[in-house]
Amino acid sequence: MKTTIPFLLPLLQLITPTLALPRCDSGPCDDPAVLSLQTSTCHPYHIFIARGSNSPRPGHAGELMRQICTSLGGNETCGYEDIEYPAKSGANGPGEWCKSAHAGTIAAQAQLANYTERCPESQMVLLGFSQGASVTLDSLGGGGGVQVFGCEQPENEGLSRQSAAGSRIAAIAVFGTTVRTAHTPYTVKDGAPFNGTHTRLPAYQAGLKPYYSILREYCNHGDPMCASGSKPSSLDNHLNYFRNYTDEAAEWVVQTVRKGENAKTAAEEEDLTREGTDGGSGGIIGTASSGGSRVLAMAAESPWAWWGAVMLGTTLFLCVALLAKSALSRGFLLRRRWTLL
Repeated sequence: MKTTIPFLLPLLQLITPTLALPRCDSGPCDDPAVLSLQTSTCHPYHIFIARGSNSPRPGHAGELMRQICTSLGGNETCGYEDIEYPAKSGANGPGEWCKSAHAGTIAAQAQLANYTERCPESQMVLLGFSQGASVTLDSLGGGGGVQVFGCEQPENEGLSRQSAAGSRIAAIAVFGTTVRTAHTPYTVKDGAPFNGTHTRLPAYQAGLKPYYSILREYCNHGDPMCASGSKPSSLDNHLNYFRNYTDEAAEWVVQTVRKGENAKTAAEEEDLTREGTDGGSGGIIGTASSGGSRVLAMAAESPWAWWGAVMLGTTLFLCVALLAKSALSRGFLLRRRWTLL
């Protein structure tokens, strides 16, 4: 018996935190106000939730999602879907966390691409907790290739910010990320100076940079997952994100979405202004002077404006012709006068 206890201790240390995770069966996870927002229909705003290990869908972030959707217009304009992955932990067997996280990353990328193809005008918001937070970041920047809970997570490429799906992501909020690197500019709370259970590979950390401006990561000091080595460590520091920060995180997500919309509107207005000033890229209006452009633009609005433009053009032509005739006549008289002299 004495020889088996030391062997079991490392495994128990990995399993115990996972077994202690609340399943939130009586919390916001089964709240009808939360579950009623689940949909695959195209909406202006669509939220993807990657739940934590061994949590029922939609996981700890259900109430956060509901608040975000409420602020963005309710179920007429906003809905959510779960990232469909095993969400297994070390308690489910050796290597299960790594296989689960990799499967989640691939599923997340596929679901984002599928939704964008069906709903190209929708804006997407990503939420993730614990293992789901790692899944979210790995799906964007690339991930894997590191040892986590005694197994090595397979590697995957990231999702380009310039891709169809990447360009439609409006905000990302993750909590208690299992695999993370310290001192990242998007991390808030006092666990930021610490690494997670393992750091992200440099290439995959760099892969997140295009998303930095729309990404926020919450990490508490004393969270044994995202702030490994911070003392005192407590499992509650890993589980209290949504008790402490739901309102704050919802406000940040909505502000980030609105900021992106305002920036897009401003860019579109600037393009229209530039086209109006420069006259566009071709055609009669594009090659005319600014005054002529305005006349032709007015002429295109109605038949009466068109006839007005025709009459104005005819009048200008006659005026030029009369001036030319007058100039020619004057020149003829001057030549005749010099001849007589």
